[in-house]
Amino acid sequence: MSPALNRLNDGEFVTPQAYNELVAALEPLLNTTVASPLQMQRHGGGVHWSLAALPELRLFVLKSDLALGTTDSMTDDVPSATARHVHYRRSDNIYSETTHLDDVTVYDVAVMRDAAGNPIKTPSVGTGDRVCAHFNAQSGRWEMCPPRPLIRFELNTTLVIGGSAAATELIYNGAVWLATGATLIVNDAINMFASASPCRGIAGYWSDSTLWEIIQLDPTCGVGGGGSSAPP
Repeated sequence: MSPALNRLNDGEFVTPQAYNELVAALEPLLNTTVASPLQMQRHGGGVHWSLAALPELRLFVLKSDLALGTTDSMTDDVPSATARHVHYRRSDNIYSETTHLDDVTVYDVAVMRDAAGNPIKTPSVGTGDRVCAHFNAQSGRWEMCPPRPLIRFELNTTLVIGGSAAATELIYNGAVWLATGATLIVNDAINMFASASPCRGIAGYWSDSTLWEIIQLDPTCGVGGGGSSAPP
């Protein structure tokens, strides 16, 4: 506890003892620290106390598909999409879109990349999907981290059991699936698949191996003609 300060009467002067008592009383204030959710800033006019900026998480619905955009005339390195706020309406007991707040752009900062470091085209979410995003004060963006996707692929080279092969990501164009996406290396982690090009399959990304691992190949293909086969 700070010592009580003696008040001066008319005609009295500040003594060294009185000054030292004032310093002793002020020092604890000058050494004050705070913890979240408070923040403190010292400036020429004194000390300012306020609530710290707390993380903000909101629910959105995507109004467009994720795609690479531009910022300051430069191509973004992560895809983004227009999103609309979703609010809970207690009177109806539903979650629904709201236009009381402006639409925003949300960024998929956890996007998967191909061997060249480019974002793959298969998104985890698309138009109409609901996502949670948080506002990042450093970037000034609403950012989301959706689950990592599975990809459809078409083999470009021959795959042997337990091996790996080059493949191209399959992208749906509204009518058919075409091998027009990213070029990736797919791996047979479970010693189960063998095929020549152009057999198609599905692969997932595993964080322990940091590889795209094959989950399924088209079982109707033949090994010599671009199909898959499981060992007996």
